[in-house]
Amino acid sequence: MPSQRQLNANRRNAALGGPKTPEGRAAVRFNALRNGLAAVTTVVPGEDPKAFEQLREDLFQDYLPATHTETVLFEEFARCSWRLLRLRRVETEMWSVYILGLRKREGADQPPTLQEADRALAGALAELPPQNLTNFFRYERTITRDFYRALHELEAAQRQRRRGESVPASTASVQKPQNELEPHSVTAAAGAAAAAAAESDAAGQASASQDAALSEIGIGTVLQPSQPAAATPGDTEPQQLREAA
Repeated sequence: MPSQRQLNANRRNAALGGPKTPEGRAAVRFNALRNGLAAVTTVVPGEDPKAFEQLREDLFQDYLPATHTETVLFEEFARCSWRLLRLRRVETEMWSVYILGLRKREGADQPPTLQEADRALAGALAELPPQNLTNFFRYERTITRDFYRALHELEAAQRQRRRGESVPASTASVQKPQNELEPHSVTAAAGAAAAAAAESDAAGQASASQDAALSEIGIGTVLQPSQPAAATPGDTEPQQLREAA
């Protein structure tokens, strides 16, 4: 139950007109969706609707659903949370009935100690037929599975939304022109050119050293024989006749 001080603070905050930034509006856009139908379909006779409303409000502040999909998943998660709490109450009552019934049969009229309660519970588990607990454990498995499935789906939806918000459309990658090289490609090309130049210089130095060594021992470079000169128009005598003469 909120105190008068909290109510006064809420009224002052409401007079300010609500959140002004887009982030603030997104965080409270679904605050008007109170329990309503969720409470009608979740709270059974004997349970406190205000307790469910408080649980739902606390969970809402933890997860702050920002889309309609997240809101639907959140409502399912809130219902499963309430059912899980109910299951624990039922479990406590069930074992209390077994323990107190066993002690009554034994003639004990005082509340049991912790050790006596544990011993009575162990005796109940040992004596009860398995089918007496089948319904409870099936109910427990169903509620626990539904609770964690709703939680995981809600968290997955929120992770998906955050991934979409963290990458603005203006920062999308743009395909580079084909003639634009990456920095590492430019570096690799420059390295290859430098290596080729160094290899060419080394080959030139080796050739110069070889020519110098041949000159020292009197061996000149061997020239290719020149092509024979072409015959002039006046030279009509066959070469064979001149050699015979």
